[in-house]
Amino acid sequence: MNRQPRRHRRMSKPACVVYDLDGTLVHGDVGHAFIKQLLTDTWYRMLLAAIVTPLLMPLMKTVRWRKLGISGFLWVASVGRASRIPGLASTCAANYPMRILPAATKRLRADLERGETVVVATGALDLLALGLLARLDLPRQPVLVASTIRFGWGGYVIDRQCNGADKVKALADDGYPAPFDCAYSDAMIDWPLLAAARTPILVSDDAETIAAMRARIGAHLEIIAP
Repeated sequence: MNRQPRRHRRMSKPACVVYDLDGTLVHGDVGHAFIKQLLTDTWYRMLLAAIVTPLLMPLMKTVRWRKLGISGFLWVASVGRASRIPGLASTCAANYPMRILPAATKRLRADLERGETVVVATGALDLLALGLLARLDLPRQPVLVASTIRFGWGGYVIDRQCNGADKVKALADDGYPAPFDCAYSDAMIDWPLLAAARTPILVSDDAETIAAMRARIGAHLEIIAP
């Protein structure tokens, strides 16, 4: 007898399904694109970014200090024009060369149509993620749990960084505690999210990422190509 996948079983309440955004639903990294755009639109920001890169880039490569590294680049990108950042973020999201990844997006649409509790949890800034979700033309909007910013020292820095274990904490803080019925991500940094799901699904066709994630999560990890 064919057994229906766990994520599709009817339950007494809607299932909670969590999706990453960049690399899972859409190709690329909109947050990186936005900060790079801000850093390269004037010569003096490019110069300042070049000066601080040797200090900040190593921080970006560690989960513990990633928030500080991103904050440093964001501050350089926004200092002196903080009032313009929301508008610039909306413009970036509207013009971002978005390539939709069909496998997870198809499942996202189906979960929304079934009435499941669907959350998009992303390291992208909420200002950017809202714009990209609007462009997906979904049957209804999912809940968004995203990174946020706050004003500091004349520019912006990261307030909440929604990556790794911090993503699971951000979900709990917003009323969606683990365990999740199902979770989708493409990134190794999100292994805590997949580990907190009854049905963890890796969206990847990269053999190295698949092997590393399976070593963390176990044999019940499901794999779908982007």
